[in-house]
Amino acid sequence: MKTVFTAKFLFIAPLRSTQSYATQRNTIYSQSEVPEKRESRSRPSIGIVNIKTSGFNQDGAIVITFQRTVMVCQRGQAPVIPHVAMK
Repeated sequence: MKTVFTAKFLFIAPLRSTQSYATQRNTIYSQSEVPEKRESRSRPSIGIVNIKTSGFNQDGAIVITFQRTVMVCQRGQAPVIPHVAMK
């Protein structure tokens, strides 16, 4: 199955300060939500999921937001992968 992935990125604030990178580092946290999901019109076993993510720095300020759309197998529809015994 071919993986389809699209994304839109928006940097809201710089991640590094004007100080030396060795003395000033950022800790980035993220939060994601799924605002929309639907079945594929052409592939009934595939779902299309829109995911919205916000990235926060150590002060809680939003530094990046992005949205992406991915195709995923619906529950119970994943392809069967044969088990290969290790020698």
